[in-house]
Amino acid sequence: MDRTAGTIMGTLIGDALGLGCHWHYGLAELRRDYGEWVTGYTTPQPERGGQNMSRAMLTGALVGAQVGLEGIPKRFIDGLGNGQELLMLAKKLGTQV
Repeated sequence: MDRTAGTIMGTLIGDALGLGCHWHYGLAELRRDYGEWVTGYTTPQPERGGQNMSRAMLTGALVGAQVGLEGIPKRFIDGLGNGQELLMLAKKLGTQV
């Protein structure tokens, strides 16, 4: 259950983390605007092209599956507007899969 719920939460967190850098095509532009790594929730930059949402969600799902709920930093769950509610739902769904 922990890894299944981790996959669900990782997908949601990845989606939220990817929002700010959503419309970037190149790694150079991402690093210029956000640094080496996107480490927190960011505001989208105007007039950007690209599509990072699917990459962010997949990365979050894979990391969540690998580390489980216990390995997801609390700041990412707390950074979601309704993080505790989503955590509860992910745990519930994790027991049903």
